[in-house]
Amino acid sequence: MCLRPNEIESELGGSISIDGNEVRAVFDTGNAKDMAKKILNWGKKNNWKLRIKQLIAGGDPLDIQDEDLEAELYSA
Repeated sequence: MCLRPNEIESELGGSISIDGNEVRAVFDTGNAKDMAKKILNWGKKNNWKLRIKQLIAGGDPLDIQDEDLEAELYSA
């Protein structure tokens, strides 16, 4: 089952889908790392443990293989 979180979509102005705990999102503008943090913070606020699976912002994909960033891609 895939969820479309309207609250955070309208706030950030993009398309977000959540399947289980995996997030896929696309934004026309913005910084991918900043958008990832905003989504994860929203997840924490709602007691959801989310994982960024794919995120594109302003045409640039988030490098989810970046070891420095990897630990930040989960909301605890």
